[in-house]
Amino acid sequence: LYLIYFWYKIYFMNVVAQKFGDKKIWLNWRLELNKDGKETKVPYKTNGNYGSSTDSKTWSTYPLVLKAREKISNMGIRKTGGIGLVFESTEKIIGVDFDHCITNKTISDKRIENFIKKSNTYCEYSPSKTGLHVLFQAESDIELSCNKRPVMKKEYPETEVYTQGRYFTFTEDEHEMSKPIREISENEFTQEMLPIVGYPWNGLHILKQPEYESSFAFLLNDKKLLETI
Repeated sequence: LYLIYFWYKIYFMNVVAQKFGDKKIWLNWRLELNKDGKETKVPYKTNGNYGSSTDSKTWSTYPLVLKAREKISNMGIRKTGGIGLVFESTEKIIGVDFDHCITNKTISDKRIENFIKKSNTYCEYSPSKTGLHVLFQAESDIELSCNKRPVMKKEYPETEVYTQGRYFTFTEDEHEMSKPIREISENEFTQEMLPIVGYPWNGLHILKQPEYESSFAFLLNDKKLLETI
């Protein structure tokens, strides 16, 4: 039955997986606790070893990460994990993340709703179903002056933007306004689209790449999980 389901998923891939499924820009992830006891989505290779959103040797194709998803998710106590899409310089996929913007499947901020409508591209719900991920494909490399709305700028929607060095969880749970992923120019993206949600938010804010422990981290995290149950 699993093989039937697996090949069914491959055959009926969503539009992003169809276009980029054979590209090695995919990874698995699993929900763990970091050193501070905060939940974080840790990247994994399909063989169960730690992955990285900056090391292409740890990435794989969509069919292979799909096949490994259940195994990776079941490695820990919470059995929570999934598939991730990496932002890198070859395919030039851009990700826009809107946090805490969905209530009862309704977009709570008009600026985000306008952004989604005007974007005319792929949009899906986050794993929690309280946020949205929007994907574009850049025509050329895009340089951002900042990639996150500063915490003090609460008059703007919670927004993060990535062109490389990070990954998004990939749920395939498409929003009603989702379309096939489209190409976008730097001018349209930075001068027309992002200003809808306040970019550049009047401040420089470049996020650092998160670091993960390279050995036995999931065992330590699971121990912390046990202590909190």
